[in-house]
Parts: sequence; structure tokens; C-alpha cells
Amino acid sequence: MESYKSEPRVVAYPTQQLYNLLTSPEMLEQIVASRAEQIPEDLREQLSALRFDGGVIINTPMGDLKFAVDPEHCEPGHVVHYTAQGSPIDLNLVFTLDPVDEGTTQGVAELQVDLPMLLRPVAGPLLKQAVAHMGQMLDMVPHAGDSEPNGEVTPPTPDMA
Repeated sequence: MESYKSEPRVVAYPTQQLYNLLTSPEMLEQIVASRAEQIPEDLREQLSALRFDGGVIINTPMGDLKFAVDPEHCEPGHVVHYTAQGSPIDLNLVFTLDPVDEGTTQGVAELQVDLPMLLRPVAGPLLKQAVAHMGQMLDMVPHAGDSEPNGEVTPPTPDMA
């Protein structure tokens, strides 16, 4: 299985709360919607191909591809594992979260894909670009203490970690 990773991103958000956000497609949808004006135009176009309905659904030329949280492979507070459902190849989206300090987390997005050797030169660059955009999505998470998508303010407190 090939693995494509984003650059590490440092997010001003406690690790456990970031884990909770990433395991909730509904919260991801609210974050994307609330930060739409801050998203670069090229990324905004790509995000318009996403839907959130019990998972993250990506519209592809071959049809919709749904990623759902795979609780068997998640490590609470550390690894969020999405598995593509109905894909002709094994495809996983994994977020690895490591605490930097009490209110800050380093996150890496990773695409794991079982590609035939002949497709790697063609698909590899596209997958690298896709996982880079997934890493950039971590930058959209509101900082602890910022206004949340539902309008509530989450103050950074020691018990949030």
C-alpha cells in the first residue's frame, strides 16, 4: 500500500478536541462553511466537490466516493481513520495528531492507497496534491477561544486537552 503524507500542520487546538472534530463529519461541514471566505479560491473549488452525510463524500469522475470513520482503526485522541466505502481499491484517509503542548496539536494527513504499479506515476502526483489539501484543511479549524461554527465561543481551559 502506498502512503502519501501532508506536511505537518500545527493547530492551536487541544489534541482531544481536534480528534473529536475530525471524527464528526457534521462538525467538519460546519467548519468548512464558516471559513469559506478564508479559503483560497482553488481549494474552495475543490471543497465544493465535498458533501457530508454520515461521512465525507467526494464527487469524482468515477462517481461518489464516501469516506466513513473506521472505529476499529482509530486510536482515541491520536489517530482518526477514514476508510473509503465502495471503492474498487483500498483507500484510507488518516489524520495523526500529536500534542505539542496543552492547547496545541501537530497534525498530519495521510492517504493510504493500494494502487497498481502502472497507475502510480499517473495517480501519484494527484494524490500528493489531494493530501496536501487535506493537510491545509487542518489550518481551517478555529483556534481555541475563537467563535465556533455554531456561534459559541470555546475558551481554552486546561480540561480541554
